Amino acid sequence: MSVWRVIRRTWLIQLRLRVAFPISYFQVLLQPLVFGGIGLLLYSAGGRSAHLAFAVIGGGLVGLWSVTLFNAGFDIQAERWAGTLEQLMGCPTPLAAVIVGKIASSLCLGLASLAANLAVGWVFFPHLFHRIDAIPFAISGALTLLAFFAISLVIAPLFAWTRTAGALANGMETPAYLLGGFMFPVAILAGWVQPLAGLFAPSWTVRALYAAAGESASRPDYPLWWGLGLAGTAVYLALSAGLFHLLETRARRSGRIGFA
Repeated sequence: MSVWRVIRRTWLIQLRLRVAFPISYFQVLLQPLVFGGIGLLLYSAGGRSAHLAFAVIGGGLVGLWSVTLFNAGFDIQAERWAGTLEQLMGCPTPLAAVIVGKIASSLCLGLASLAANLAVGWVFFPHLFHRIDAIPFAISGALTLLAFFAISLVIAPLFAWTRTAGALANGMETPAYLLGGFMFPVAILAGWVQPLAGLFAPSWTVRALYAAAGESASRPDYPLWWGLGLAGTAVYLALSAGLFHLLETRARRSGRIGFA
């Protein structure tokens, strides 16, 4: 079976499984709407109603990150718990191909989360969408998805090395909201935090996304932001390749990957 066929079939099967899993609806619909609603209240009460785009788009980004983080973190773990990880490691198809299909299904749900928040925003705040510069917005959104995809490919093998994946996932969720500038600009963070945000590739693409939505205090520098986002994404992909290689090497040497 070709690698592309494995990815496509895994994507389809995993998407069906995720849709049938009740917690998916919390991640995709309820959580983003709650975060978006809280953001709308805070921005309105604080006299910042001109910046409601951070609440409307930010709620969707929160949902996208939540789906990305938790699903990617447990994609390999789920195979271990089901007793199928050894079979996957022993078949000719690379484990990474199966995980890519799983991550693609997660990103589809994340897109649904973002679309739901945008739809709610369109109904109640249509004026926010009049400021959007469509082409940079679409490019920035696509690069944000690509960055999340690359991060997922790092998280999946990384979490397979530890028994505390659940704690790691919970610990990584909120910092990403801050470093990524999902619901407010990174520029308002403390000076020592901002360089850390620069290492988080989605922070650059999200900055461009908000600039295209009219939320920029200065002239947008799309080529720079897109370039930095792509550079970070390339680093994540290279790191992911190394982690998958180490994981497969360890599995073949120890024969105990299912009990790690």
